[in-house]
Parts: sequence; structure tokens; C-alpha cells
Amino acid sequence: MELISKIKKDNIFLPFLFGLIGILAFEPFGLKFLLFLSYGYLFYKLTYQEKNISFKTKISTLISWFIGHWLIGTSWIIVSIYYYGNTGLILSIILFLLLCCACFAFYFSPFLLLKFYKKKYPFKALLLFISVLTLIELGRNFFLGGFPWLRPGIIFNESILSFLLPVIGTTGASFLFYLLCFIFIRYIKINIYSLIVLILFGTMFQNNYYTKIDNENLTKVNFSLVQPSTDPFTKYDPKHLLSVEETLIDLSKSVPSDSEFIVWPEAPLPYPNSDLRFLNIIKQLKKPLVTGTWTYSGDNLHNSILSTSDDNLYNKVKLVPFGEYIPFERILRGLIDFFDLPMSQVRPGKNNITSLKVGDYIFSPFICFDISFENLFRKNIDKSSLFVINVSNDSWFGNSIGPYQHLEILKTRANENKIFILRATNDGISAVISNKGTIVDKIEKGESTVLNSYAYTGTERSFYNLFGYYIVFIVMFFCLIINFDTIKRIYESN
Repeated sequence: MELISKIKKDNIFLPFLFGLIGILAFEPFGLKFLLFLSYGYLFYKLTYQEKNISFKTKISTLISWFIGHWLIGTSWIIVSIYYYGNTGLILSIILFLLLCCACFAFYFSPFLLLKFYKKKYPFKALLLFISVLTLIELGRNFFLGGFPWLRPGIIFNESILSFLLPVIGTTGASFLFYLLCFIFIRYIKINIYSLIVLILFGTMFQNNYYTKIDNENLTKVNFSLVQPSTDPFTKYDPKHLLSVEETLIDLSKSVPSDSEFIVWPEAPLPYPNSDLRFLNIIKQLKKPLVTGTWTYSGDNLHNSILSTSDDNLYNKVKLVPFGEYIPFERILRGLIDFFDLPMSQVRPGKNNITSLKVGDYIFSPFICFDISFENLFRKNIDKSSLFVINVSNDSWFGNSIGPYQHLEILKTRANENKIFILRATNDGISAVISNKGTIVDKIEKGESTVLNSYAYTGTERSFYNLFGYYIVFIVMFFCLIINFDTIKRIYESN
């Protein structure tokens, strides 16, 4: 019994606990140094631990860590399924667990390489492992439509190493993070003193690093972001339609005279832009408007952005899993009430335009989940765009940690590409984000108000924006070249 208890403690409870504390590195907690403890423990347990543990034990450790980190860290998806899909709690949890199982098999497949890891293999073998792990992380952009959440590279933003993001992007920062963790556990003896060193090192990543906004030779633009804080279900109730419309109109009419345009959130009205009610509301506004809206192209419904200064539209590319589309729809149809909602047949945009015009300004539009995909974001920023406008509706995630993590990702996008981002959401968090990835101004979640703020416009782009993953791929290719002998030994040992 004592042996069983020890196994449970070492291979189940502790990995779960260290996975769990890693969540605290992300918003709304922001204790970034804990991510080094979380991954450091996992890598040590699976590689450099002195005792020779079995492969089965390594897998149980990995699964327990995954449950603590990923299942808890993305548990807000349950809120989305339950709230948006109007699905029972038990079924919501089951669907979430099925999604997580698929993600585990894909995202953490590189750890299977550790079956062949021996101490006799040189340190360069771990560079190969880190490279594969980073490539799989890139695969998050595509697997099941894409879910690039809880990426370690995000913690570099607003840290002493934030200057690296405009050069190597989040993917490169994740590679560096994995490398730092491995270097630490490889060359530093595991004891209380090294733990203190790790914590002190991790504190450099806290959000206390002052970053001056790059505004030299840039033009200042004033605008207003409207956050109506409308209940997402009330919005689709005909009895409350007039109230929804009046809230938007009243808030919009309160903006100051020096505001050059207004931004509404993602789909603030329940009907498409072709509806006469929509057109009548637009006529009441005395300033140019950028807003999310439902649009139709033939029989296909799109989640779109329009500007009253432009005849073009941007259609959302990346739909939210269990929010706007359901993986394995054919199987699940009839089980989830989501499919009975009027907006359940949203289709992704293809071959979208990359810029729109509002007043005299050209901007790049993005909707909600689009911003989670670093390469999509990078490629869709038009060369002539002066800033980015992002509209979102995080109300479907309730009072979970999802909206805070979402904003953290957006801040990273701003820093990566060196561009200001204007973000309007239905119930928060609406914000203005600088070209250094810091918050200029914001409206807290749940507030119904207008944010009258400013941004600096410019077309200068970061190295990462211009060249993408070049540096990262060169480094990983080098890791592959120097590991030909290691790969051969791994193959022969099998």
C-alpha cells in the first residue's frame, strides 16, 4: 500500500500539481515564472531524473501533467459549449474531454521520442526533441481547425525579453523557452538553492518591464470603442431587440467631437447588414463606423466586419470550436441545441481582403479567434494598413479565464508585428494595445460604456512580420543536421 501511495504521489499527483501551477503563468494571474517550474518539472521527470523510470511511468506522468495544465487551463471551453450550445453540463464535459484527448495525442506526440532517450545521448539530442516539439506547436494552427492556446512563448511579452518577439515571433520564443528549461535542469543541480535561482530568473518575465511606445514620426488618431455589454441570449430575443438597438445608439451618440470614428464589437445586432433596421441605425450615426455584422454570400452565412467608409467586407477565417462550429458536426447533430440557433451555420471566409478603410485611414480587420493564429495575423496585415481593428464577443465564455487569455494573445500579436490594435468587444475586455504589446487603455469586463482613446498609425513592420519563421526554421534545420548520428542511434536501438 505504501508503494502504491508513493506511485500515485510521484506519477499522478505531483505532475498534476505542477501542470496546474503553470496555468497561473497566464492571464488573469500573470505569475509567469511558474511556467518555468511547470515545464522544468515535466522535462526533469521525463529526462534527467536519476532513477531509471519506465516508459509507462513517463506516460502516466505526462498525462497527469496534461490534465493539470491543459484540461484546467482550457476549461473555459466547457462554458462555451454549455452556454452557447445550450447543452447539458455532463454532455459539455464529455465533448470537452473528447477534444482534449485528440489534442493530447497530437500536441504531445514528441514526448514519445523520450522512450529512446538515454543519458549516453548528447545534449544535442534534446535540441532535436525541442525542434520537434516546436513544430508540433506550429501544428496547433491546423489540427481540428486550430487551437493555439497556452503557448509558452506568450510569456515573453511585457518582459525583459519582449524585444525578441518582433524578431522570432511566439513560435521562436517557445523554442527558446523549452531550451532554457532544459539548460537549467541539465546543468544545475536540483535542490532548494537552484529552485530559488529559477524563481529569480522567472521574475524577469513579470509584467513590470516598462516598454516605451514607439510613436516617433507616427500620426495620432482619436476614436471611440463601444462596449454595450449585451446579454448574448437577450440579443436574439425579439422582445429585447429595441433595447439592444437603443443601447448601441445612445453609447455611440455620446462620443466626443474629436473622435474620428466609432468601433462596435463582433455581431452586436442579431440581423444581417442587409436588414432595413441595420441600415436605419447606421443613418443615425454622424461618424464613420466599423462594426461586426452577419452577412450573406448566397446561402452562406458569414461573421463579418464592415466599415461605412468602404464597400468591401472582411469575413472571419477561424471559427471558434464549439462556439461557431462543432467538430464532427454530422455525428453530433441532434445532440446539441447549438444547431437549432439561427447563427449555427456560420461559414469561414476564404480569400479575404486584408484591409478596409474608415475615414481617411486604412486598417487590417480581424474577428475574435482570428488573432490566435500568429501566421494568419502576420500575413493578413496589409502593407498599407496603419493599425489593426479587432472585434470580438467573449461573452460566450462567461466569467471564465478565457477572455483574459484571449486578450493576452492579442497583446502578443501587437508586439510581434509592431502595430497598434483597437479592440472592441461585447462585454469586455475592450482595449487599445500599443505597438509594444502593452495596454494603452481598456474597459473592464461587464461594463457598458464607451472608451474614447487614441492610437499611433504607421506602416513600419517588424522583422518577424516581414520574414516570418525564417530564423526559427534555420535553427531547427541546424538542430536536425547535427543530430544525424543521434537519429541513427535511436533508429538502431529500436
